Amino acid sequence: MVATNDSLIGLNPSSGQPLWEWGDRQSLANVELSSLPGTPFYRIDYRNGIMVLDPNAGRIVFDSIDAGIDTLEETHFLYDRNAMIAIGDSKLGRKRSLAYVDMDSAKAKWMIEADAGRILSIESISEDKILVVSLFEIRCIDARSGNVLWNKPTTPESGQLNGALGGFLKALAETAVQNMEIAVDYYHSDDTFYIGSGDDEQATSTYIAYDAETGSLRWQSDLRAYPGNLIFAPQGIVSLSRPSNSATKMIGAYRVKLLDPKTGKGQWGKRGNGISLKGGATNYFRLGDQLVVCTDAGKSAFVYLFDLNTGSLLHDKPAKFSGDIYGLYASSAGIVCLGSEETNLYDPAKGEFVWKKPIRSTPELTDLRDDTFYAFDTKTNALFQLDLKSGDFKTLGKFTGKFGGKERPTRLEARDSGLLLSASQNLALVDYGGKTVFNRHYPAPTRSTLVKAFYLAQGIRASIIAAQSYYVTGAVAATSLTPEYRDADPLAKTIVGGMGIAYADLAMQAHGVAAESFRRANQRFKATQELKDSLLILTKDADGIALLKVDKDSGESQRRVDLGQDKTPQYTFDAFEDRLFLEQGRNRLAGYRM
Repeated sequence: MVATNDSLIGLNPSSGQPLWEWGDRQSLANVELSSLPGTPFYRIDYRNGIMVLDPNAGRIVFDSIDAGIDTLEETHFLYDRNAMIAIGDSKLGRKRSLAYVDMDSAKAKWMIEADAGRILSIESISEDKILVVSLFEIRCIDARSGNVLWNKPTTPESGQLNGALGGFLKALAETAVQNMEIAVDYYHSDDTFYIGSGDDEQATSTYIAYDAETGSLRWQSDLRAYPGNLIFAPQGIVSLSRPSNSATKMIGAYRVKLLDPKTGKGQWGKRGNGISLKGGATNYFRLGDQLVVCTDAGKSAFVYLFDLNTGSLLHDKPAKFSGDIYGLYASSAGIVCLGSEETNLYDPAKGEFVWKKPIRSTPELTDLRDDTFYAFDTKTNALFQLDLKSGDFKTLGKFTGKFGGKERPTRLEARDSGLLLSASQNLALVDYGGKTVFNRHYPAPTRSTLVKAFYLAQGIRASIIAAQSYYVTGAVAATSLTPEYRDADPLAKTIVGGMGIAYADLAMQAHGVAAESFRRANQRFKATQELKDSLLILTKDADGIALLKVDKDSGESQRRVDLGQDKTPQYTFDAFEDRLFLEQGRNRLAGYRM
């Protein structure tokens, strides 16, 4: 998309030919264009109002003027209904309102007041009903008419905020938490939805179960434990305390409990109070009738193994792990634990880590290929190999080369030709016999603005590839930006986290105008083999600054695009398809396929 003085134009990236054009000279005098996270759509703020654009078709799916909304604070998409929920101040009365917008016509079908605090979740619960979970209230709304069928308080305390004083206190509370993450969670399982809330300072949590059809209360469970997540298992509902942000930690307040789905009563531990944990849970997954739980206890992490049938620990002590655990991968050889400081193999049968000396590594410096796990040790430069079926573990050798520009390897990739170690300006290939095949360094340019923008694009590009690796969990994908990418822009981490999984899930739900947008977005997300076989490197030589496409198997440059001597070139990268778009003069745009 290209914004000019008088229009917004969608160009074919292959040919540069216009696909669509929107706007006029007056309305686009001060246009602002921004993407809506987690969607294929863009928001357009212009002098006359706000619009939401589908960039693939060049059509408007929301128009604030037609919807009767003066400001747009939040957007929620119900793709199964081809609808968008717009929240903002209404043009009439200037009241905070919720508008249900049909994305085919871009017009509001109905509008109601949204005076129950910040919206936490909106979802379809049946063919003709939607559930709106707010900070203070839960509403079930008829999607056809906007009539409120029933409403319930989000927490017992919010139910007492009625009348004029209640309204004042709600407004006061809403203002106080505007920039805070609210510890209210929403879950929906079968015909029941659950609201979880808690108080970190008091180390208490409350879970309330409602009938999704009628809104009637089924049970309420008040726990002496830090608030956390609910896991729905055949044995019952597991509540698992998250790490607390409170400065003062309550002893014994990190707990795992099993709640009876019918009554909400605790089933594990003395008087149903559950089992104490060292730190809050950061990772977990079910392994048959067992539950693996990883906790954060400050400088260390711990791995627990629970029997879901008996509510007992299978081992007397949890296994200790240095740093944070980012992700887990289960195999016949054991559970690979990927962390911020080390990687190790957990043996569920013994309840301990297999390797007495863990591999000093991060998730980015590990990879999986044909049931074989590989890792690079940052302390010794050794490369390790683990057969995930047999459990055979061995050292392949050491990387004896050295990266230029004071860089260290930040990413490992297992390829047919060997193990590729890379950083922003370096790459080296080590064969499976431990021999270094090549070691290349491409000097970095010194322009901070240019480098920053490039690192952001490269971080997204690298994570697009990493997210397709089936052993990389969402937790790992969210941290798969190497240090230089993270430092370049914190937004990159947000863009990448869970992107592939979210797009695939939403595409399955989408209907109408959103379906085609998601189809095209998924096509772009599925990186081509060509993208996987090369690296893009920004470098500087005697001829100036250039963008290189470097072959991963030879280390040689395959393509070069000169950026010239311009100190502030205007350009953008397409991280999905390896395209560079460069502004040449005031009204000329050039596109390059790397």
